[in-house]
Amino acid sequence: MLLSGNTLFCLTIECPRSVHAIVLALSLEVSDFHILIKKRITFMDRVKRVIHCDRAYKMGLNGKNITVAVMDTGIAPHLDFDQRILHFEDFCQKKLAAYDDNGHGTHVAGIIGGSGLMSKDKRGVRLLSGVAPRVRFVVLKVLDRKGNGVTSHVLEGMDWLLQNREKYQVKILNISVGMMASAGKNEQEQLLHAVDEAWNQGIMVVTAAGNNGPKENSVTIPGISRKVLTVGSWDDNVTETGNRETDKKLQRIRANGMLYRETGSPCTWHECEKLQ
Repeated sequence: MLLSGNTLFCLTIECPRSVHAIVLALSLEVSDFHILIKKRITFMDRVKRVIHCDRAYKMGLNGKNITVAVMDTGIAPHLDFDQRILHFEDFCQKKLAAYDDNGHGTHVAGIIGGSGLMSKDKRGVRLLSGVAPRVRFVVLKVLDRKGNGVTSHVLEGMDWLLQNREKYQVKILNISVGMMASAGKNEQEQLLHAVDEAWNQGIMVVTAAGNNGPKENSVTIPGISRKVLTVGSWDDNVTETGNRETDKKLQRIRANGMLYRETGSPCTWHECEKLQ
């Protein structure tokens, strides 16, 4: 996954079955496919219950009139996205039509706002849908088919977004990339400045903590920005440290965002723990 130079890496998360039903069907025996569908429905159902989607839906909050920018590997023009892909911009190969030669960006978009159209049962109930099934998308492809990318493409994507945010009424940016520790200081500062500026202009930026925790200084850039919402996770049954009190503190750190020393550099996990 690593390349020399200005490298970013893409984080992989679980995708809703509805987005990739055809691919799965071609690769599995029929009996196995039905078992997998059942497991995925249980998984997605549980996620939406845990974050209380039902309460939001009763209040009429389903993503309508909200545009989310997804900065990732692209997006496949799947039926679950209806006509809600407002714009696609390719910073890797400069193609005009929407595509995803990796799949990760489509995973992310499906979880955010897949309609569930392709998972309707006999009663017409959409079994699998994203969290905000009526949200609109602006998709910026900054990662290649292997899920890798360069800083310049991400910065170009950020510039494009800031220039076009009002045109497409972008309210949220999901950016599933993290900068390697080997990146130069100038690159790090440029990316941090870009996400901070997006936040300053009224875009809620959601980024990933990375896959390297919970050791010291393991949160990747731009996740260390004090302004953005940085998402981390761990197993439901096994805690990160084995110590219940320490795990509660780590939860608070993630909920509050990364803290900084007086010098402006990010705190280590242990320093953050003392500052809570």
